[in-house]
Amino acid sequence: DGGDWLSLGVYALEPPAGGQKELMQLAVSKAGEIKGVYYNADDNLSENITGTVDRATQEATWNVVSTPELQFSASLKTLTSSTGEMNVAAPNGVQQTWFTARLQEPTQQQPGQPATTPTSSEEVIATP
Repeated sequence: DGGDWLSLGVYALEPPAGGQKELMQLAVSKAGEIKGVYYNADDNLSENITGTVDRATQEATWNVVSTPELQFSASLKTLTSSTGEMNVAAPNGVQQTWFTARLQEPTQQQPGQPATTPTSSEEVIATP
């Protein structure tokens, strides 16, 4: 069942070459499964994402479903921070570091209410 999903957020991505307008939305289940959507504005292309979180290392790895050999990885700490870096392994074997910016949610959070996206890796998935 995967059950109980938590949105990690929406991220603007910047490859080393820059110039591309790419977004990624990620969510994680309590079981450590990742799902989401990758969007390239230049090509008006959206693709599903799938992956997992290693409970011991708190490292998330995922790929675009249509291109499984294109691998993304980042720590949950990075994914719950406002900015960070993710590792990308291209199908041709080239390793790159892409910069990420976690976009803020447009809705106002009410005082005393829980945040709708996690603010730390501890809120995402418990370590064994």
